[in-house]
Amino acid sequence: MTSWPDHVQEILRNDRCVALLTRTPAAGVVLTPVTTVGECDPGAGTVTTTTSFGNFGKLRSIDRDDRCALVFHARDHSPVGGAEVVVVQGRASFPAVADPKYADTGQVDRWEEFMPPRKRGRFWDWVGREYYEARVPITLTAERLVVLNGDDNSVAEVLGLPLGPPAAAQDPPGKGTAPRVPGRKYAKRLTKCRHTLLGWVDAEGYPTAVPVTARPDGDLLRLQGGGIPVGGRRAGFLGHWFEPRLVGQGSVVTTGWLEHHGDECTYAPHSLAGYDLPASDLAFALGGGLASKFGYRKAERLGYVVDGTWQH
Repeated sequence: MTSWPDHVQEILRNDRCVALLTRTPAAGVVLTPVTTVGECDPGAGTVTTTTSFGNFGKLRSIDRDDRCALVFHARDHSPVGGAEVVVVQGRASFPAVADPKYADTGQVDRWEEFMPPRKRGRFWDWVGREYYEARVPITLTAERLVVLNGDDNSVAEVLGLPLGPPAAAQDPPGKGTAPRVPGRKYAKRLTKCRHTLLGWVDAEGYPTAVPVTARPDGDLLRLQGGGIPVGGRRAGFLGHWFEPRLVGQGSVVTTGWLEHHGDECTYAPHSLAGYDLPASDLAFALGGGLASKFGYRKAERLGYVVDGTWQH
């Protein structure tokens, strides 16, 4: 791949919270807010994020299909300005064995610039064990990098694989396209979100996304934004917000059905996830730690983790 321009590298190294896009078995997309902790290697063409075995959904998706994307779309709390959106598409991988010291300062140079320091002590060591010590890097080897203009999502620059034709419409799901999640379950949380993204699978099979504006209309979302493909398709939606060092954050994550014809663009949510954490070091440590602990135990029960090793 052609070397990455300096302004793109600055975005990749400094955006505090980005979206990880993974494919579903039915060629839809799930968008998850993550941090890269500033880790990228332009020489190798890689960008790295990280997760715990306790948040095993992302890892399970990558094992099933390694075509992924990272979308750099938010400059909140970053020293870098501008409204460009950078979509990095490629193949993701992660090691089967976690490094207990991965999150230590010095192992990841800028951890405490992006994330709060780990609370220590007997109780906090127990709470944070799975969050910090069962953690692995997810390395995305880029095959294409697309820079979008921030005002209308038009393509400003493409590095790597040329862009293909617009993605073709998909057949509707067998259970129908109507909303399956009542709008009241997420509408209030959505009003807090400063960033909203829509994602789908492109013509080459890679996840991609653009920023959109979203307005609840009953159980539907009405969307506006450039670059949204026409026709019907499975799509993912992410709304999120975050405070400095992610102490205070929240999200609305859905999968569903997108319809775009003429000036009309609607989205019917079929699944819903998300959370809200107040701007508190205590809430970050407890929320992240306990969620990872319970998730790790579930990963063991389901057989994804055996004796501390991920079962690829």
